[in-house]
Order: sequence, then structure tokens, then C-alpha cells
Amino acid sequence: KMRNLVSMIIVINPEFFGGIEVFKLLMKQMSGELHASKPQPGFERVMVPGEPEMLNAQRSKTSGVPVAKSVYESLTKNAMAQA
Repeated sequence: KMRNLVSMIIVINPEFFGGIEVFKLLMKQMSGELHASKPQPGFERVMVPGEPEMLNAQRSKTSGVPVAKSVYESLTKNAMAQA
């Protein structure tokens, strides 16, 4: 079964923002402001882009990678067929 997945990559040249050090400072300030924002009901905190993925990667390193049951069954079925 085909899955409809989409990817997007944005490249930013920090020179357009006054150089790398100014860009880092602006990003740190913006992240701090976002983290200080009150989250919507049902959420623990406000995160910046990439932060949920970073947290999931860290969790996967310690707890393993979660796999949907249907994916696991498909992988093991195909592995058994190859054996």
C-alpha cells in the first residue's frame, strides 16, 4: 500500500540576517519567546520546529524505535517469506 508522504527542505543563508552570530542570537531569542508562551489546552508546552523530532530521536535511542503493529506484521511476514 502506497503512503502519501511529503518532504520540504528550506535553506536559509544567515548572511541575510547579519551573519551567523546574529542569526544564532535571533533564533535563540525566538526559541525562548516561543518556549515562554502558554500552550494550548491539551499540550504540555510550546516547541520550536524540529524539537519534537529531536525528542523522539533521543527517546528512540534509549527505548527503541516504535513501530506500528501493521508495519511490524508486514516486515516479519516478508522476512519469513524470504527465509
